[in-house]
Amino acid sequence: MTLEDLKSYFINGNQFEAKTGLSHVNWHNWFKKKGYIPIGSQRRIEKITQGALKASLEDLPDGQL
Repeated sequence: MTLEDLKSYFINGNQFEAKTGLSHVNWHNWFKKKGYIPIGSQRRIEKITQGALKASLEDLPDGQL
């Protein structure tokens, strides 16, 4: 799952927080600091969205498992 996938699905950090129960701080960190969504968080989001967003190791930078 890419940041663009996340943004297309949730639009912004506030909607992300409201729909997932995860902090919008995660959103901010992924977009502004890390540049990717960690795989554990991807798996959690996949579960929350009932598979609408898919976790993918291919979307991680090298060495970020």
